[in-house]
Amino acid sequence: MKRFDSIRPYTDSEVQSVLQELSTNKDVVKAFISASKYSYLTKAPFSSLIVSKVLQSKIKDIHTIKDYQSIFENLVSNMIDTKTSGFTCNGFENIVSLDVYSSVYSNTIGDDQFTPNFNSDYTPKITASYF
Repeated sequence: MKRFDSIRPYTDSEVQSVLQELSTNKDVVKAFISASKYSYLTKAPFSSLIVSKVLQSKIKDIHTIKDYQSIFENLVSNMIDTKTSGFTCNGFENIVSLDVYSSVYSNTIGDDQFTPNFNSDYTPKITASYF
């Protein structure tokens, strides 16, 4: 296994199998129930099994990262609209250019090993918060 395989992005060909695996993961299903409007179901018998089957049904048509992102964007937007009184992002004015960020990390060891290059004095300050 390469050094960063555990944190690399998935490819389109992996999306369906990863979602199937997550939809049957007991901890993921419990977290999904807890975060949903049906959180009262956590104590109901067989709730995890039922939610797992519902999730499997919902993800059957998700085959690409774009498919997933489209659905996830709607879920997050809905959560922000219904569970918070707002969402802000600050600090974008601190972004100078993409060149600064690409110079912070340089591929100096090999294809799968990156070494930080902290010669840059620039540290971006970006925050996101919900309330």
